[in-house]
Amino acid sequence: TADVYSHQIFNMSSPFVGNWKLADSKNFDNYLKALDVNFVTRGLATAAKPRQEVTEIEGGLSFKSISTIRTTEAKIVFGEEFEDVRKPGEKVTCVCIKEAENRLVTTIKTPPEGTVIREVNGDEYIMTLKLGDVVSTRTYKRD
Repeated sequence: TADVYSHQIFNMSSPFVGNWKLADSKNFDNYLKALDVNFVTRGLATAAKPRQEVTEIEGGLSFKSISTIRTTEAKIVFGEEFEDVRKPGEKVTCVCIKEAENRLVTTIKTPPEGTVIREVNGDEYIMTLKLGDVVSTRTYKRD
């Protein structure tokens, strides 16, 4: 019946799908410095508490990041190149692979090269941003 049907749909969804709010951020200012983001923009970005809306698309996921500063959306089809915005005015080419149902690894191919690892464990979504030897961890909670 309806309850069984909705449960089946839920089980087919990626663990990333849903709404997330930033709960904790570590070393984000240093990550932005490594990207050569100016002081004022870094201050605004580190103070922001973005939400992420994740939805399924054909062959992948859409990550929409919403904050008072800006809204961006990356539509990721696993294994295919896509364009993303790393910082205001800078578009980068990336490729994302699905290492596990709950773990995605995105390689940023545009110099300076880096990685973004997204991992969901229950109601926690951890995004690890790496650029050279700088690592930032942003933890989101299901909203």
